[in-house]
Amino acid sequence: KAATGLYARYWNGEELTIGGVTVSKTTHPTAYYISNAMSIQFISKPGVYFVEPDATDVEINSGIQNVIVVSNGSSRASVRRTSQLVIKATEFEDAFIMSNINFATGLNTGNMLGVNGDDAKTFVFENIYFENCGFEVPKDMNFMYSTYNIGSFGMVDCDIKLHATTAEKNILSTNTNNDVPYSLCFRNNIIYCTDGDVTGYQ
Repeated sequence: KAATGLYARYWNGEELTIGGVTVSKTTHPTAYYISNAMSIQFISKPGVYFVEPDATDVEINSGIQNVIVVSNGSSRASVRRTSQLVIKATEFEDAFIMSNINFATGLNTGNMLGVNGDDAKTFVFENIYFENCGFEVPKDMNFMYSTYNIGSFGMVDCDIKLHATTAEKNILSTNTNNDVPYSLCFRNNIIYCTDGDVTGYQ
């Protein structure tokens, strides 16, 4: 089957802008294509993942770093993690980007997303960026919680569906004890709840 969508444009040598980052075969030489025809549908290694919107059961591994996940079509593709998705920080420049993706969790307690590393005083995750993504946060859960510094965080044109809380929870919480460059872009997002009180969110 011939390549189509963003993957075809990438394969043909075009420069793509995904999450504010220029992606091409030169800048990101490792790329993967995921469809229902693929026998392996795991996002587990550094690289760019082009996911077909009709692909099912696409699982993203925990402890990932330097990963870009983007829908290969005009509609959102679906990606899931049955436990907390931990984004791994290192001493190098890292990026974790999702674009045009619906992310689902199998958890019912704790954090949907988290950031981890080997030394909180040394390692900083450079760039985490979500654009045109959908998230549904289960009842009494944090959306994203990190005890590690994040150098740059962006969330643009996303929708976050919250469920009722019985205790204080975080939409986004990071550790800022270290003196690191910090950039926050939070624009044109829709955050809503349909089933109760979410005044505990911050």
